[in-house]
Amino acid sequence: MTSSPPNRTQTSTDHSENVKDTEHILSTAVQSAHSSFATTYSALQELSQRFQTSLDTTQTLVTQALKSSLHVASNLETIAGGIRLTVALTNIGQMPLTNVLCSLAFEMPRSSHHKEPLCLPLCGMRWTLVSCTATLMNGDSEETLEAPSPFDGPLAMLPPGIRYVLVVHMKSDAPVQCNGILTTTFAGLREPLDTIHRFGVYLVDQIVKEPLLSEKRQIHEQPLYVREYLADFVLDMFGARPGTDLLLRFYQSKDDEHEMTCRIQGSDQKNYARIEFAAESNQGHELLALLVEELDILGHTPE
Repeated sequence: MTSSPPNRTQTSTDHSENVKDTEHILSTAVQSAHSSFATTYSALQELSQRFQTSLDTTQTLVTQALKSSLHVASNLETIAGGIRLTVALTNIGQMPLTNVLCSLAFEMPRSSHHKEPLCLPLCGMRWTLVSCTATLMNGDSEETLEAPSPFDGPLAMLPPGIRYVLVVHMKSDAPVQCNGILTTTFAGLREPLDTIHRFGVYLVDQIVKEPLLSEKRQIHEQPLYVREYLADFVLDMFGARPGTDLLLRFYQSKDDEHEMTCRIQGSDQKNYARIEFAAESNQGHELLALLVEELDILGHTPE
C-alpha cells in the first residue's frame, strides 16, 4: 500500500506561519533595540546637557572671580603744567591675572547736541607715562620696585596681592571737561576679559590754586558769584579752609589770561563755607562761569 504525498497546501501554510513568526521576533527585537538606543541616547543627551550647564556655571563663576580680583583706583592732582593721574591696579583675588594690558583714552561728556560722547581729538587731552612701580606684600613688609608698563605691552602675570602704580602726566591746550576711560584686559578661560574704570577730569582739576597776593585783593570788591558749599567739599576742591584768599588760574595760562580769585569765608550755616568768586578778563569771566556751574553740580547736597 503506497503512502500519499505530503499535502502541499499544509506545508506552504506552515512555512508562511514560520516566516511570520520570524518577522515578528525580528521586529520585536528591532523595536526593543531601537527603544534601548533611544533611551541610551536620551540619557547621554541629558548627561551632556548637565555637564555643559555645569561647565558653563563653573566658567561663569571663574570669570566673575577673575574680574572681581582686579581693583582699580585713580586720583587726580593739579601740578605745574598739567594734571598728575595716579592709577593703582591691585590683584585682591586668589588667582594670578595673566596677559594684563592697559589703555587710556578720553572723551567729551554727552551734550544736548551730541547723542554720543565726542572722541579724543575733539577733547584735546594728551598724556605721557611718568613711572610704573610694583609693590608686593611680603608678610608685614612691602617691597616696591620699578616695573614694566602695561601700556607698552601685556604683563605676563599680576600675582595675588601685588599692586601696580601708574603715574601719568596729562595736559590740554585749553580748559576742558572730559571723561577718562582706563581699560584693563587680561586672559580669561575662553576669551580675554576687560575691566573699565571711568573717572571725570573737571575744570577744578586743571586750576592751579595759589595764595592771593596783596596787590590782587581789590578784585574781591565786586564778586561775580557768591556760593555756599559744605566746608569739607571746599577743602577737597581747593585745599583751603575759611579765612583763605586764593588766586585761581588754568595751568597753561600765560600772564593774566583765565585768572580768577576766590575768597573763602565762614558761613552762618553750620559746616558750610561761603566763597566769593571774581575775575577781570573776559577769558576769566568765561572760565569762571563754567567753573561755578561745575562746582554747583559737584557740590550739590541732596535734601
